[in-house]
Amino acid sequence: MKRIPHSRGVSQTLRTVRAATKKSLKGLNQVAAERMAKGDYASAEALAAKGREIRQSESEVEALRKRWREVCGADGRTPKNPRTPMWAYYQPILKAEAGGTARRTDFEPAVMNLMSAALQPGDREPLGRGTERWQKMIRWARKHLVAEGWLEAGSGPVWRITESGRWATEKEISPPSLAGT
Repeated sequence: MKRIPHSRGVSQTLRTVRAATKKSLKGLNQVAAERMAKGDYASAEALAAKGREIRQSESEVEALRKRWREVCGADGRTPKNPRTPMWAYYQPILKAEAGGTARRTDFEPAVMNLMSAALQPGDREPLGRGTERWQKMIRWARKHLVAEGWLEAGSGPVWRITESGRWATEKEISPPSLAGT
């Protein structure tokens, strides 16, 4: 079955309600703490009772959200095609640009040649203006390559590889470790 019409809107609304409820409870707790600090125990207790009601509402909203996910199946989303992870683009971009300086549009075909066998079905999904996902990933990867010091920052439409970027074309680039995060 196709996705339920407007199911994403309902899912988003339920997430918004959950976030707003948490924010409201946080504000209520702050006010109750201020009242308690001033010795207004009756008012603080009344606010604590409201807080318990809000907590109950939170659990009801969460139950509704879970039930909505069951009705829609996986939050109403259609299964995504597998995609190549961002880090897998780094080395092909650097190898395509190893000559030193290039415009993205000039080395995109070289990246495509290097990656054609590794691209997943999701990488070929069209995005806006006829651009495929793999082309957008090259643009998004630039920020990470600059952060690693493999591309020069601020070179405008021309991308320049650094010495460490040339070195990175020779080594095996592996997925980022989650242990350090």
